Amino acid sequence: MHWPFAGLLDDDRPDTPKARIFIPRQYLQTSFISAPGNGSPSDLIFLLRLVPRATDTKRVLLLPLLFVHLDPSRIPTPKDLDSVLYKASRHAELSRATGALAVLRALSEMLAARVVPPPAYTDLWHRLYRWIIFFHLYCEVIPDMDLSAIYHAIAITILDLHRHDSMSAAVNKAAGVRCIMADYWAKSVRGVLSIGTELVASILVFLFDQNSEETEDETKLREILVGIGGSESDLAYLLVKQSNDIVGHPVNYHAGSINIVNSVIQAQSSHGDSLRAGLLAHGGAKALIDAIFYAEEARPHSPLAAEKVYVGLICLLGHFDSDAGAVWISRALSAGLLKLIVALGRSRKSEREEPWLTCSILQRFLIKTLPESLVHYKFAQKIKDALPAPLAIAFSAPFAKCAIATFWTEFAELVQERLRALEFFADRRLMSVSACENIQCGKIGERRTFRKCAGCGLVCYCSPECQMTDWEAAHRGSCRALKSTGPANARERGYVRAILQSNFESPEIRTAVLKQQARFMYTNPGVDFVTVYDFTRNAKGINLSNTPYFSRGWCEIKPISDYAAASGRLGQLLRAAGAIRVHLVVLSSNLQRKAPERILPMWSVPQLPNDLLRIVQDLPRGLLPVALDTALVQPLRGLVTSATKMMQEVYY
Repeated sequence: MHWPFAGLLDDDRPDTPKARIFIPRQYLQTSFISAPGNGSPSDLIFLLRLVPRATDTKRVLLLPLLFVHLDPSRIPTPKDLDSVLYKASRHAELSRATGALAVLRALSEMLAARVVPPPAYTDLWHRLYRWIIFFHLYCEVIPDMDLSAIYHAIAITILDLHRHDSMSAAVNKAAGVRCIMADYWAKSVRGVLSIGTELVASILVFLFDQNSEETEDETKLREILVGIGGSESDLAYLLVKQSNDIVGHPVNYHAGSINIVNSVIQAQSSHGDSLRAGLLAHGGAKALIDAIFYAEEARPHSPLAAEKVYVGLICLLGHFDSDAGAVWISRALSAGLLKLIVALGRSRKSEREEPWLTCSILQRFLIKTLPESLVHYKFAQKIKDALPAPLAIAFSAPFAKCAIATFWTEFAELVQERLRALEFFADRRLMSVSACENIQCGKIGERRTFRKCAGCGLVCYCSPECQMTDWEAAHRGSCRALKSTGPANARERGYVRAILQSNFESPEIRTAVLKQQARFMYTNPGVDFVTVYDFTRNAKGINLSNTPYFSRGWCEIKPISDYAAASGRLGQLLRAAGAIRVHLVVLSSNLQRKAPERILPMWSVPQLPNDLLRIVQDLPRGLLPVALDTALVQPLRGLVTSATKMMQEVYY
């Protein structure tokens, strides 16, 4: 393996810092009197015996002796090491190494106890840095070296120096230091070495702290990968295993355990798509949800845990919004995402209970992330199995008073609506009819009598002539992009249509849609319109505005001029307005004028709108909204009864 600090032990490097000894003046005379000789073998015994039980003052007096043992000129050369390895005898070189190791261990205790004066840190670091590299490179081949003790002393020394403001930048920028810490952490996760919880937490903060600006993220990641000896997939495996090792045991309210969970969560969100792919491959979705559950269980007992819950949700949201978001949502649903949402929501009466916007993230899951997923057939199938556990929590009395209760109710109704559509789709799939994509033809018949486009496999034609006509008119420009802008296969498109058809089984929904169309016709005579259905909403909420988030209706009537600049399939349909009626199915919560995001254009024959127009034309002019609604009640009643089949006959 190529270590980024290879060659730093060479004495002829021009950039090797020349260490100078800084000792507080008042200690200079007494220190040499109090300590044994400069660098003799007896120093080692002296240090090992004295430092653990010495007073802070006596420890400070040892600094000159420590500096002597850390003299970079004492670092054994490769030739020196050969004599140690092959002759298997203790030479002066080995004595110098063990002496420096004793110093390193002594310093780690002194630094941890905040005994070393901060002005001495810089001088210490210049010497420690090269010895640390030496030990990391050669400790596994030098006889009688205690690997666990060496790694522990190195880690404590690096971390304590890094915590000091005057040393943070120097330690961060030192080549190879992050590699060493990553190697130590990887060995602990793999079971090679044992590390205490507090130290693991500190190492992870050092490796993955997003607040540190001294080193670029790419450089950090590269050094970490070198340290663990693998790829981003290997790093993902270690992160998932580290998290599972913590959350797999009963909740420990110790700050170290909570900080480990937090650092693992932060590491997941600090890098790109390669790490996300590795996390998915190694069960990262379940590990993340389990980690959030763990932090939530510790929240009543640990002030740190509430923040960690919020950080975990932010990380989860980042995964959901990524290019692989659909896979993350699918895995998260299987891992208990819905149960997590209601469990977190139940324990929060309002957003003001804590400084973290946890409820806002939960609300976003319920009003945007998950509803947009439910337009897909595979998610509707998966969510059915994920419902029992969250429903049991949601039916409890405390949940009704929590901050997300209204959002959950709206979402639960949407889920039930989609499950009904799923059953509707399964019942009618074999009997479904299709329409020729050529608008000039518009022939309707059983799907098996049509042929699909060989390019996209989504649109159907009744004859080769209609296919050629539509290719020249519109499909040439939209064929390749069709899969990326809407449901990706015939089953998905069939399910989207089944949602609309299933909703139109309800007389209340049919009445509400026809009433909105009639209102538009009455107030905008002669203006062609499109009917826009927001599939991220529950159709029963057409006339409901329970919260500001749901103020927009499931069905809206828009003038065609709002979409005058549309191209492709939508533009072709709009140009045929009059001969057909255009419908837009919105698959995203961002409904924008002139450029809807992720819309699926559909059409129907104009018979029903023509019948509705005759009703509107018979009404007296000048009616106010309330009077208009009253006047529409009786004539719409008969039309609603006969309109079921006509409203369900909507085609791509």
